Amino acid sequence: MVSPLIPARQRRAAALPLLTAALALLGAALGCALGDRMDTGRTEQELQAYNFQLLQRAAAVAEEGRQVLERFRHDAGPCSPADLARLREALFYARYLGDIARVRDGRLACSAIWGALGAPAELPPGGFRDPRGYRFWRDTAHPMAPSLQGDIAANDTMAVFTAPDAFDGYPAQDGRIGSVLLTRNGQYVFRRFPERAESAAPAGGLSAALWPALRARECAAPGAGDICAQSRTRLSDRTYTLILSMAGLAIGALAGVALALRNQQANSLTGALGAAMRRGEIHLVYQPVRELASGRMVAVEALARWTHRDVGPIPPQTFVAWAEATGLGREFTRYVVRTAIHDLRDRLTDDSGFYVTINVSAGDIEDPGFLPYLRETLMEHRVAPSRVGLEITESATFSATDPALELRKYRQLGVKILIDDFGAGYSNLSNLVRWTVDAIKLDRLFIESLPTVKAAGKVLDQVLEMAHQLDLRLIAEGLETVEHANYVLQRLPTACGQGWLLGRPCALQDLPR
Repeated sequence: MVSPLIPARQRRAAALPLLTAALALLGAALGCALGDRMDTGRTEQELQAYNFQLLQRAAAVAEEGRQVLERFRHDAGPCSPADLARLREALFYARYLGDIARVRDGRLACSAIWGALGAPAELPPGGFRDPRGYRFWRDTAHPMAPSLQGDIAANDTMAVFTAPDAFDGYPAQDGRIGSVLLTRNGQYVFRRFPERAESAAPAGGLSAALWPALRARECAAPGAGDICAQSRTRLSDRTYTLILSMAGLAIGALAGVALALRNQQANSLTGALGAAMRRGEIHLVYQPVRELASGRMVAVEALARWTHRDVGPIPPQTFVAWAEATGLGREFTRYVVRTAIHDLRDRLTDDSGFYVTINVSAGDIEDPGFLPYLRETLMEHRVAPSRVGLEITESATFSATDPALELRKYRQLGVKILIDDFGAGYSNLSNLVRWTVDAIKLDRLFIESLPTVKAAGKVLDQVLEMAHQLDLRLIAEGLETVEHANYVLQRLPTACGQGWLLGRPCALQDLPR
């Protein structure tokens, strides 16, 4: 007698291929869904980081223009020689402005570039007027030079013209991202990247399903101006993932699920950057600082570099901003401090006086745990505090009412304090008075402006003389020609320099002796 269990076993055996196929398809479907989520999340993070940087740049451009408009709004003696000198000085220090002009009855009376105008030039008609009374024109010809196109902002007495390079780097070089700067209510568009970004209707049908559009939108904080950044891109390169997911067996699909979850975590801003530090993927390069008189290398600046395993090299300004935004800023600074001191221990313990400078933020200086960490790291490597310098930008924003008290703690330890990007903002002179520092690093803008801006030399001469009178070590950044180096050397023989002329950033093993 045949057991009735045999047909059941046969049915189950016959069902095994179907079950395996079903599990494979189910696993492939899960892998496809999670892979799509991973790709989407990664693209969204890149888009959000790009959009955030664009908003920060736009807010900086707008704030610089607003400060100039308000600063000179009620000045007496408009268009006098003294007034023009003040306008030119403000334009020289401005990072994003191409010209500053006086307005009378809707006409340009004079400007920092063109001086006093014999015949006032008409401002363009129309324009957008915001609730504060400012008027804006987008991509408008300069009244005095119609071949120059740019943005204009004006109140009743002043007008500022955005510099052509104010938004260098936007749009993205690969052209995948389209962005627009606009008011919160969308009533006015300040600028598009590229010019027709966000204007085309999204593709429909299968294309839209396979490569959906992704968007990011962020607005400036209340009180920082009525400006928002909106960016758009498309999710691409999904086909290969779909084909592999559908062709995989159950074990491959399930493994793909685990990898997708792991990669999704690793590709997040916090996870990817934190994992990169733990794996040592963030490495340091060192750029020489040399005495201009002798050519001797007296220091190096430690610069972080990151090559992501999936997306390739990531610009330092991008991942440093990520570190600050995701709460990893303190850990990142400690990583750079320990790595630099470890790498350069032999040089930092010789009798040459050679030192390394490290970029820090105001948050690092105010972090109660950073000073003990720095002291312990120096002791562990037997390095004297005087062989380390901390670079902080002169525009750094401290939460403490008196940053000098915080900086004094580091100087008491023996660490050097340097003001970086000196001259790039409005608070540099006041910081020099309030803070006790060892050196200033002259912003590369001064050097780059020498050949083209006549007033640059006069301002630079005053800065060099000020450094001499205050007995401050001066390091000129951005030296790329012999003429630049000689200019600084002739006026301040004790000056140091940094730039491609004196040595490009390089790995430790390539650093010259």
